[in-house]
Amino acid sequence: MKETTVFRAQFIIAWPIWAGGYPTQEQALQVIEQNKAAIVAMFNERLHSLLGEEFFIQGFHYQIGAHAPISGLWPNNLLSNSVNLITIVGASQTVASARNLTDKIANAVEDLAGLLSAFSKERMPHAAAGANLYDGVHSRVPGFGVQLTAGSGGSQGFPSMAARMASSAAVPWAAAESR
Repeated sequence: MKETTVFRAQFIIAWPIWAGGYPTQEQALQVIEQNKAAIVAMFNERLHSLLGEEFFIQGFHYQIGAHAPISGLWPNNLLSNSVNLITIVGASQTVASARNLTDKIANAVEDLAGLLSAFSKERMPHAAAGANLYDGVHSRVPGFGVQLTAGSGGSQGFPSMAARMASSAAVPWAAAESR
């Protein structure tokens, strides 16, 4: 069965690194590396439930990011405070071309962003001690005209699903490769 890439989404996890008590970007990247298999399995499980068993993670890449604004906070200097994750989702070529998936993909990416928000709050160093303001997991799927963002949580916690913004305009903290 021939496979094809259905979409790519970039997620950006950002935190107020300048506030102290938060992990360095290298530490955050190490947490992602140590949990890569669990994240991919979690994503695959969610994709299967939302889009169908024939959808799967084809690729999962991550790297240190640049400065990403934190809602309501602004440092004196624009310090790098994020990690970027790029997810490539595939399916069999016949399934991908036979269905209109725009809304389902937007909802699935929104849900994956919510999973990353919860992951960050639970697994990043010092989160249990209160350093748990990870302002969002931002994602963009440009080919589908949606911009998604999981809101800030801090001690209030993260929403289970990312808040949806109906805009295809690129903003500095959310960009992705197009298909």
